[in-house]
Amino acid sequence: MKALRALFLLLLLLMASQAFTATLSERTYKRLTAIHELMGENKYSEALKRLDDLLPRVRKHKYEYA
Repeated sequence: MKALRALFLLLLLLMASQAFTATLSERTYKRLTAIHELMGENKYSEALKRLDDLLPRVRKHKYEYA
């Protein structure tokens, strides 16, 4: 649970940064936004599943992968 809270905080901080939106693809940004909303609804398992699904798609892009 602490790991999910830390992940939530990291996503929130990254989404607040204008540099984040400027360097992410629109597709990745939309997916992360949907994941963020799931976390806000306490749907952590679904959020984690979607993050796991997103991971292979962003590995080629270092900033998105980070």
